[in-house]
Amino acid sequence: MTTSATALGHVALPTPTSPVDESTLRDITTEVLNRWPSAGVAVAVVHDGDLAWFHGPGVADTSPKEPVTEDTVFRTRSVTKTFHAVALM
Repeated sequence: MTTSATALGHVALPTPTSPVDESTLRDITTEVLNRWPSAGVAVAVVHDGDLAWFHGPGVADTSPKEPVTEDTVFRTRSVTKTFHAVALM
């Protein structure tokens, strides 16, 4: 089992047995959303520069209830400081 550091904390990831284990990735996404509720989130796996898997539970914007898609742009604002700090660790 490996661990991935994210802006939300450390999430335990299983050692991959196939390119994309959709069931496990959906379970991990559900676990993260249960710990840190959010209106929506985008989760993707990129392999050799191509999108291998995408899951976008929730909504991108709560007013018009737009779903999260592969083209959703999230406005991160000052949160990027956290991403950079974690990346440098």
